[in-house]
Amino acid sequence: MIAQPLFSSSTIAAIILSVIITGFLTWRLSPKRFNSIHWVLFGLVSGVYWAVFAALLITWSWEFYYQHFAPDWYRYAAPAGALLLYALIGILLRWAAIRLPGHPVLWFCALGGLEAIPEHLVGIYRFEILSVPLLKDSSAVSILVFAYFEYVVYWSVVLLLVIGVSRLVETLQKNRVNVDN
Repeated sequence: MIAQPLFSSSTIAAIILSVIITGFLTWRLSPKRFNSIHWVLFGLVSGVYWAVFAALLITWSWEFYYQHFAPDWYRYAAPAGALLLYALIGILLRWAAIRLPGHPVLWFCALGGLEAIPEHLVGIYRFEILSVPLLKDSSAVSILVFAYFEYVVYWSVVLLLVIGVSRLVETLQKNRVNVDN
């Protein structure tokens, strides 16, 4: 009984947070600046972020979530797999975002949200996550709606990290040039 109200309030929070963070990023990061950030950086930051996030998520929620459908080896394979898979997804999201009309930040975040749909459909229909006690009173639709906005937030965080790492690299390069002169 607790899952449906939890998803309702969590979905509202995810929607609000995704609008705020995506709006902020769109306002602060010009299309030109977005396009200038090298695709390799998107891949590296995406892979590392999702690998660390997967490891933390599995560690913190194994007992009440993952153990119900994942084998023990998943604890170690998921973060390692995330490193590669999400690096490729980050590169693909950047590639698509700079080719679609409009602001690439909006596309990057929106497409990142869409990435949650097939992932969660596999969870629902292949791993039967709706039978997990935490989710047993939830509908597939409520999980998919929540997942979309949840992933918009996650990919927005990735973009914030990409921006931060990009600025750090630029600062280090400037300082190196200044030291060399």
